[in-house]
Amino acid sequence: MQCDKLNTKTAYFVVHLFVQISKELDRFSLSSEVKQVVLDCIWPRQEEVRRSLVLRTAAITNSYLKDFDWKVKVSINDST
Repeated sequence: MQCDKLNTKTAYFVVHLFVQISKELDRFSLSSEVKQVVLDCIWPRQEEVRRSLVLRTAAITNSYLKDFDWKVKVSINDST
């Protein structure tokens, strides 16, 4: 079930990405043939493109725990 949700989210992401790329190519007034060739070249590398975008997005900020409220941890431990 979790894998199905992940595949659905990934598929949505890929479709959204290609729509955005298509819109971006429209800004350059490219012919539909050229636009299709670009999309056809990117399609087989969709997982690589997605991974690259995720890594670049994650690199924007540090994704580690800077501070932890130990009181919360203690109260959780005390209540069990």
